[in-house]
Parts: sequence; C-alpha cells; structure tokens
Amino acid sequence: MTEQKPSELAQADPPGEPEKTSSPRWSKTTKLAVSFAGILIIFGLIIKLQDYLSLILAALLLLTLSLSAQDFLAKTAVGLHAGTQSGTGYSMRFMGEKHGLQTTFGAGTWGDDDVYFPTRFTYWYNDYYTDYWYRDIESGSEDAPYDTLITITQNGRYNVVNLGLNYIYTLDKFDVLMQKDRGRLYVMAGGSYKYYRQNTFTKNYRWVTVEDTLDWDHYEPVDNSEPISKSKLEHRWTAGAGLGVELGLGKNFRVALELPITYNWEQRIVMYIPQIGFYYYFK
Repeated sequence: MTEQKPSELAQADPPGEPEKTSSPRWSKTTKLAVSFAGILIIFGLIIKLQDYLSLILAALLLLTLSLSAQDFLAKTAVGLHAGTQSGTGYSMRFMGEKHGLQTTFGAGTWGDDDVYFPTRFTYWYNDYYTDYWYRDIESGSEDAPYDTLITITQNGRYNVVNLGLNYIYTLDKFDVLMQKDRGRLYVMAGGSYKYYRQNTFTKNYRWVTVEDTLDWDHYEPVDNSEPISKSKLEHRWTAGAGLGVELGLGKNFRVALELPITYNWEQRIVMYIPQIGFYYYFK
C-alpha cells in the first residue's frame, strides 16, 4: 500500500464539497435582446403605475446606490444634458463598471411682468403672440361688436425648474478612434420633473357708443384699477427608457446620445426624440 504525501493530501478536494461550475457568459446579442425586453417592462410599469412615479424614481435611486456603493464614484463627470426623459440643464454622472446614475438640474425665467394694456381701442382684440392689436374682421367696421364686455389677458413672466434622475446600465464597451474602452453602449431608465409658474394679467373692457361724429365707438377699461394678476402652476413629468451610447472625445471629454421611448403628464407615448449630453470625466 502506497502512502500519500502530505502535499498530495493538501491538494485533494475536501469530501462532500460539490464541484464548482461556472455559468456561460451572455453574448452581446443576448444582452441586447434582454435590454429591449427590460425597456418594454420598465415602460409598461411606468404607464401602469404613473400615479406612483415619485416612489418609483426614489426606489430607482436607492437601488442604483446599493448596487455599486464603493465603485460608484470610480468615474465622476460633469456637463450639460438636454432631453425630455433626462431633463435639461447641468448634469452629473457617477459611473461604475456596470451601474451608473445621472442627475440633471436646470432653471430659468422668461418674459416680463411689465405688460401693456391700451387705454382705448376700436374693434381691436389682443393677439396672444405679439404686442400688436388687430381689427376683428367678423364684427365689421360699421356694426358694434358681438361682446360689449370683454376681458383682455396678457402673459407675464414664467419660471421653470427642471429636475432629472436616471439609472444607467452598461451593456458593452468598445474602442473609439483606436482608444481602448472609450465608448459605452448602455440602457437608460428614469425620468424628469418640471415645475412651471406662469404669471397672467387681465383687465376688463366695455364697449362705448359715442354720438360725436368726430369720435369713434370704442372699447375702454371698465375702471382705472390695476390689472388683476394671477399665477398659474403646472407640474409636468416625463418618464421612459431607451438605449444610449457614449463616445470619448479625447482623454476626459465624452458625448452621450440617447433615443428613449417616453410617457408624459399628458398621457402621451413619444418616441424618436433624441437626447444629447456633453461631459467632462475626472480622473
């Protein structure tokens, strides 16, 4: 009987331990097919659970952070992004090997509250898009208008605040301009929220008939009070998912392009509106 050497005993497999097997890696075609299926599932959930969209985005953020907590800050980028799903404004990307997170913030103010209301006008009505006043052809130039009491509305300043939150899952990396792994193919899912505040001003006018042949029948303000101001608030959201690609433009600069399918606050499904972003990656 031959005795086993101590080294041979140490190399022997422990009794009762199952043999380790490695599962085959997915091909690129399989990854792409699964990604499309995932996009459809996410999009279906967005439509079905649109009343809980804020909870879904919060859960998406927590899930993304937990997937790659330590590796999450491996690559951090700042830049600009524009899109319906991504949001429009300043943007940051936190990219790990597979998982990433993109946040976007933007705000702006347009218009002026110094609106103009005429002291009188003859058969003229306000045009919404300009500061001019046009004659109402239907009422004619000889007869009195249909409405002897009208309200003129002018739009003033409006403010917009835009927030975006999206999860990124990397499907594959590829070379760009002979630079290794400077390109990224990924799936992007999430949404954006917009807060609108529009100021409007209204003033009441009455029709005045004059007997003086040297004057014209006309509209004039009902009283000399200041225009009535109101603020209209509107909450708009867009959620969706789609494929994207990120291309390296040198050592630190990259451009991102996405083509999502989205569902918005008007309950409309929108496709083929591209998104674009420009980023600077820190070391």
